[in-house]
Amino acid sequence: MIPDPHVPDGKPATTPDDQFAVVVPVYGEHWRRLTRQIQSLESQVGFDVRNIEVFYVVNNPPDANPQIRKLNQQALHTLRVASELSRISVHIIDAASKGKEIEGCNVGKARQLGLTEACRHFGKNDRNG
Repeated sequence: MIPDPHVPDGKPATTPDDQFAVVVPVYGEHWRRLTRQIQSLESQVGFDVRNIEVFYVVNNPPDANPQIRKLNQQALHTLRVASELSRISVHIIDAASKGKEIEGCNVGKARQLGLTEACRHFGKNDRNG
């Protein structure tokens, strides 16, 4: 079987206690905005943030301009660091690096890729997400 180049970085599947999956398409976002977003999710009250999984889909089409490619590579780096430090389970789907781009990419395709992966994670624990 050929591995899917878009599958997240090997983090464990959703735990039985996880209640929320958030899918965030990322296209040309500044790394500071992503950092603030994760900090905001961590500061939520009313539920245990350890029960949240966030799937970031960093995406661009194969013909993206150099500025977008640079921002997306910075976003990937920021998210990799955040995934190690955050109390939230952060998953990164790289659809921006060379050879992993989504043909005809748009926000809908990126969102669908993240949703599919979130459903796989919930399915591994017999959850219907």
